[in-house]
Amino acid sequence: MTARCTRLAGFTLHGGTHDAIVLARSTDGGNTWSAPVRVSADAAVPAFTPTLAVLPSGLVGVMYYDFRQAGTPSYRPTDLWLAVSRDGAAWRETKLAGNFDLLDAPNANGLFVGDYQGLSGDGSTFVALYARTNSGDTSNRTDVFADRVNGDSIAASAASFERRSAEDCGAGVDQRRRGPGLPASVPSSRNAQRAVAHVARARAGQPDP
Repeated sequence: MTARCTRLAGFTLHGGTHDAIVLARSTDGGNTWSAPVRVSADAAVPAFTPTLAVLPSGLVGVMYYDFRQAGTPSYRPTDLWLAVSRDGAAWRETKLAGNFDLLDAPNANGLFVGDYQGLSGDGSTFVALYARTNSGDTSNRTDVFADRVNGDSIAASAASFERRSAEDCGAGVDQRRRGPGLPASVPSSRNAQRAVAHVARARAGQPDP
């Protein structure tokens, strides 16, 4: 919830060509929600497992993974991003971790780095906790990391991308407003499973459905 009593929800939106990270807001205590707006910068690739936090200044931060870097059947580079916005319209982002190979993740009924992540605010700083693979290290496949990132510095950066409606996420997206409670979301473990399915199809040379 922001300082102006606006409730925010960041979640993975399924539908269309690829999953996307989106943000919805409510100004009436969660009774109704705005249509979701895409936060993930690249609509052409899958994005998954978002985490949201708001600084005391009202700066919104959304952390998420995506497959923005081109991969091969034997290498699936994965990036972790922190996107920030003051108004939900103009977003700026920074990479927290990058080019780690998701194919090196432990196999727990599918490749899985774990749900060990969080995002919180401390003054003008976002504190990010996240898991990533140790590429090529089969004796210690994943570790958990923590970063402190100045949100104002990201917000002041030159690069930005404008607000995108859910229509930019692809066809077949449900934009209906919901009643009390958060917009429909999927547990992060399922998000990871969908990402793993994408990787499996890439390794087999098969397109996404």
